[in-house]
Amino acid sequence: MSQKPVTFSIDSRDIRFALFDLFRIQDLLKFERFQHLGLDQMEMLLAQAERMAIEVLSPLNKVADQTHPQYRDGKVTMPPAFHSAFRKYAGARWIPSTLDKEGGGLGLPESLGMAITEIFNGACGGFYAFSSLSSSALHLIGTFGTEAIKRRFLDKIVKGTFTGTMCLTEPGAGSYLADITTRATRDGETFKIKGTKIFIGTGDHDLSENIVHCVLARIEGAPSGYKGISLFIVPKYRVNEDGTLGPLNDVHCSGIESKMGWDGAPTATLHFGDHDECQGWLLGEEGQGLALMFHMMNEMRLATGAQGVGQAAAAYRIALSFARERIQGLSYRRQKGDPPVQVPIIDHPDIRRNLLFMKSVVEGCRRLIIQTALYIDLSKAVDDEREREHYQDLVEILTPICKAYATDMGFRVAETAVQSMGGYGYVKDYHVEQYLRDLKVSCIYEGTSGIHAIDLQRRKLNIKGGQLFGNLIQEMDGFIQQNLRHSVLGPSIGKLEKAKEKMVEVAKSFSIKRQEDPGLPLSVAKPFLDLTGHIVSTWMLLKSAVVADSLLGGSQTSEMDRAFYQGKIFTARFAVSNLLPQVDALAQTISAWDRSILDMGEAAF
Repeated sequence: MSQKPVTFSIDSRDIRFALFDLFRIQDLLKFERFQHLGLDQMEMLLAQAERMAIEVLSPLNKVADQTHPQYRDGKVTMPPAFHSAFRKYAGARWIPSTLDKEGGGLGLPESLGMAITEIFNGACGGFYAFSSLSSSALHLIGTFGTEAIKRRFLDKIVKGTFTGTMCLTEPGAGSYLADITTRATRDGETFKIKGTKIFIGTGDHDLSENIVHCVLARIEGAPSGYKGISLFIVPKYRVNEDGTLGPLNDVHCSGIESKMGWDGAPTATLHFGDHDECQGWLLGEEGQGLALMFHMMNEMRLATGAQGVGQAAAAYRIALSFARERIQGLSYRRQKGDPPVQVPIIDHPDIRRNLLFMKSVVEGCRRLIIQTALYIDLSKAVDDEREREHYQDLVEILTPICKAYATDMGFRVAETAVQSMGGYGYVKDYHVEQYLRDLKVSCIYEGTSGIHAIDLQRRKLNIKGGQLFGNLIQEMDGFIQQNLRHSVLGPSIGKLEKAKEKMVEVAKSFSIKRQEDPGLPLSVAKPFLDLTGHIVSTWMLLKSAVVADSLLGGSQTSEMDRAFYQGKIFTARFAVSNLLPQVDALAQTISAWDRSILDMGEAAF
């Protein structure tokens, strides 16, 4: 087989269908928060993002995999191609895209922003890390910073002159942040910071003039545990009141990690205050560090889910293109005596199963991410407090599912893309194996999938007496009751209803078992998250199919449109037949309450 150049592509039609036909994000424009935008402008910005992704970012993906960032003498240098791309990207104001206009941003809704996040991650996830971490620092400073802090840092991050990081993890304190040992000592109006942080994405590089680190530390004399943690702004170079750069701020990079993938984003070990000269500014109030950091975590974790979707979608589209062009094997329709003409592998049922699995996961998770982001938009835009709380509750309950399910299943999509292409998928020429390697980190950072499963089961199911979970069930029930007698999709929606009832039944069992042994529910937290993910993803696909069916009968519907809409119906039916049955199996796993995990001695492992 002669190799054709592999090009990154975007499913623009499906993204627009999800945004404007299914979720109708243009309805947000009636709210004061988004009245500076118009539908034409949103569509234009989406098109500009796609051009940026295809023309500027996607060529970096191979560069990132073959020409890694280089560490030498405490400094990290990026490949030259990253520099020109970053200038174009920052110049187009993509870093502050969802920041309000008053703060220098584009003021985009999170729903549109997450679709763009998916697109950029599919083009080059390692590059997008510089933007996402800078955006997080920007939102933290814009929301909680004093006017003096904002004057020093805000405009520079907006323009990409400075970039940002989030510094949480330490050698002895990974996910359990209560154990952090980084210290802050008062020094007039600022603090001296001393400690070490590891696994810091984009922790050192030469793309920007300065790097602004958001650092968790404990003020000298503060209580132990979570309540004693504060958040500080710690730049690589000191910044004068007029915004000009001062000397190095005693922040030293001792190396970057050699990783499985995601090599475009240098992951650094940083030492603060080795010479007792590291200056930091307190952000917010003392002891509020974790509360402030987690204030932005929903968006960060949602963006991580979008990373999983974006890279999975890119791998799927390469596999789909390959399957249409790769000629191999005889058709299963061939009759005795027919000439032995080989066919494209997309004609083979097993390959079609792989493709439809990938399509159902990508489209289901894409919709789940956009739906959750839309709930964020509504929680900020509506005036009614009860309605606002309703949407906030939905964001809280769906965020761990978006982050863990979309990344875990996205990894499976990339794996399936490699498998469906055979040896061509395994070699580097077609890039799908790179997506498999790059995507795995999204299952780990911002909290591993297991941590999010525990968060869902132990916290989110029980907050406000189960109100968060109740709001989710209310949303699902509204869709189910409205469409249960749908002429085409009614039977499939009936199966969704039964799966939803099984989810509720399983959720209720945890509190009882927790009294018997708190370890029992924890041992099946991940199966419950997977069960919930299958259900909400299939719910999204069925919502999509209902809208697609309503558009099928239009007199102006072209054959291409008809095929597109029918594809939504077939994809939803596939999910109902292939994802929902796993709910029963997972429910059986949970309800067996097998104690092997708890009772097996360590030596037996």
